[in-house]
Amino acid sequence: MSSKEMLELPTVGNHYVQLYQEATQLSDAVCHFIADRLTDQEGIIIVATSLHTDIFCTSLTFRGYDPNELIKKGQLTLLDAHTLLASFMVNGMPNAQLFLDAVSPIFRKVFSRFSSARVYGEMVNILWKNEEKESAIQLEMLWNALLKDYNFSLLCAYEIDNLNHANYTEALDCICTTHTHLLSPQESNQFEKVILDASKEVTSVDMSSMIYSNSKLGHPTTLMPAAQASLFHLSKTMPLELEKILDKVKVDLAHTPT
Repeated sequence: MSSKEMLELPTVGNHYVQLYQEATQLSDAVCHFIADRLTDQEGIIIVATSLHTDIFCTSLTFRGYDPNELIKKGQLTLLDAHTLLASFMVNGMPNAQLFLDAVSPIFRKVFSRFSSARVYGEMVNILWKNEEKESAIQLEMLWNALLKDYNFSLLCAYEIDNLNHANYTEALDCICTTHTHLLSPQESNQFEKVILDASKEVTSVDMSSMIYSNSKLGHPTTLMPAAQASLFHLSKTMPLELEKILDKVKVDLAHTPT
């Protein structure tokens, strides 16, 4: 199943994370998640900055939805990420009880009308960008606990470059520990070919079998596209070559027609 298909038909209990660098990448992913194949039995909760909320609502309109009508009938709930985050942070860390106090009334209201929900949140990205990484991971764990109590799927997004070799030393592994599925910004088929070509040029080795193996084995904790899993594998087995491979991948992707 492609990343787009997973977002269009999210599974209750799954915790997805979208990596992005461009606003269009974020908007496309979020709107696939909150709008595509949405049923009347599903609620939508968006926890985002005001700028991103405006972008998402515009995209909803383009998809034939009236955000104001969705809000009026209770199907769409919009929450400001900064305001909600401030309500449960204590000494730089999320407080579990205050988090529940803040979100439980919202969830009870939504689930009084709908059997399941699609929830998008970017509070963790705010913390991550402020170098409060431990706080971000703790907040992800609070979300994971909430996933056990309510029927919803959850999408988070991190503004992080999956083509920067430095992010494979710790950051991406750290993010993966709290998510069931990692979605890279690149289209899988094209991304796989570019990685194969770049790897062969840098190492003089055909890595197609390694890509295939990763599509079967995946990542130790998180499901992801085979091409993305291969970059994790290279970071562990060929760390010195990874930087050169990723530099080549960036150049090739920049010259690949979209």
